[in-house]
Amino acid sequence: MRDDLDETRAMAASPSRLTAGATLNARYRLDTELGRGGMGIVYRATDLQLRREVAVKLLTSAAPLSEAPQRLLREGRAAAALNHPHIVSVYDTGEDHGVPYLVMELVAGDSLRDARLDFEQIVAVGVQICDALSHAHAHEIVHRDLQPENTLVADAGPPVVVKITDLGTAVPMRGSRETRESARLESLLAG
Repeated sequence: MRDDLDETRAMAASPSRLTAGATLNARYRLDTELGRGGMGIVYRATDLQLRREVAVKLLTSAAPLSEAPQRLLREGRAAAALNHPHIVSVYDTGEDHGVPYLVMELVAGDSLRDARLDFEQIVAVGVQICDALSHAHAHEIVHRDLQPENTLVADAGPPVVVKITDLGTAVPMRGSRETRESARLESLLAG
């Protein structure tokens, strides 16, 4: 039992078997790394079944191992509940080699931090972000980690189009007491 736990921790910390070229559950081929964050690595990938490009987020979290998979699943559920043109769509979740993953819409472009926008585009981005957040709030979901790195500006423009991503810290507005206390504890630990 202890050996299995150690192996799972090692896989979550460094999913060495799941790098570019690997295939998750005989369906998602990891093509190239797009970026790394505090919770995972995001790859450009190919859905071999539907023959389309997707983004796959692999959990590599520094968060406690027992909490990280639930956070990734919460991110998937929150995003899947929100069908909106300015929120990244989630297609699937799963686990392979003990590493949880999330399959999402691939947005070709830069984060808002790296995007070069003129005044009119900045206004359009602000309106789109507000529209997306209004939609999330109407569905009683609060993002809680909105920042330029979690807002993608699509290359497909003009016009400029943004997509909000990374709902890993999202919580229901009217969650259970346990959900509210967990969210409060997470914010204290993060701060």
